[in-house]
Amino acid sequence: MKKVSFYTTVDHLNFETLQGLYAKAELRPYDRFSLRDRVAYLPQGKTTMHAEVTYYERVSLEEFIPILFPDPDNVFAVRGKTEYTDSGRQLERTNNIVQYVNPGIVSSTEQNKDPILVSFDWMNQIKLWTNDFIYQGASLKNYRGDGTVSFRMTLGDYMVFNTDYPNWYLSMIELSWKSGELNSYKGTLLELNPVDTQGTIMLSSARDVLDQLKQANVPVNQIEDLCIGYELKSPSSGSGQSIMAVPDWFYKIGDRWNSVTKELIPSQMNNGKEDPS
Repeated sequence: MKKVSFYTTVDHLNFETLQGLYAKAELRPYDRFSLRDRVAYLPQGKTTMHAEVTYYERVSLEEFIPILFPDPDNVFAVRGKTEYTDSGRQLERTNNIVQYVNPGIVSSTEQNKDPILVSFDWMNQIKLWTNDFIYQGASLKNYRGDGTVSFRMTLGDYMVFNTDYPNWYLSMIELSWKSGELNSYKGTLLELNPVDTQGTIMLSSARDVLDQLKQANVPVNQIEDLCIGYELKSPSSGSGQSIMAVPDWFYKIGDRWNSVTKELIPSQMNNGKEDPS
């Protein structure tokens, strides 16, 4: 099957401005790694970061109604105010994640706009968040505009993850399209406001991380992507309105992101135990 590439271009690039940005940047050496699905350039040495303490606010479910329903006046609440419907489409909140489904879309044979472009337009037009999101990936099905596009929250220069099932969408937005219409939506309700840093965390080099994963019996030849980011801890009832974002390495296998720290902890514990025999 032929791979589909997605390209972007920039108009009116000012090279003096670009040169000025690089002149002020702290340049670091990177190594080239051939992963399963891509070539990645990752830090050659260790990376020093801080855990981010953030306050969070929850976007109200009601704010999605005029965006996702064509006739908001015909929408009514179900199960208190955690679910809304117009007898066809359904909007639901589960903890800090919102889900929407529109099952009544009729399949079309017409060619519709690319789901990636439609999703970018949607993200840029909807002003429910002040956090930044970055394009994460897409799964395109056909020329009729069917496909799923995902975006991931960022803090500074790094992506934010939650690797605890079923909270993957705590730092994501996923849009699925059918015949050019929004078929389903999943995403976070959290809006993060960093207020402080806590502690210093030294992350290993990419090469050391791959060696450690190999020793922990992770099939490194199956790793599709690898990057540094933040692990967003799920809000707890006793944490008030604060939440921690902790630096870590993350690797992707089978379209699922995993925390390197969580993967290595059992291995490190086993290595530290005495042989019972």
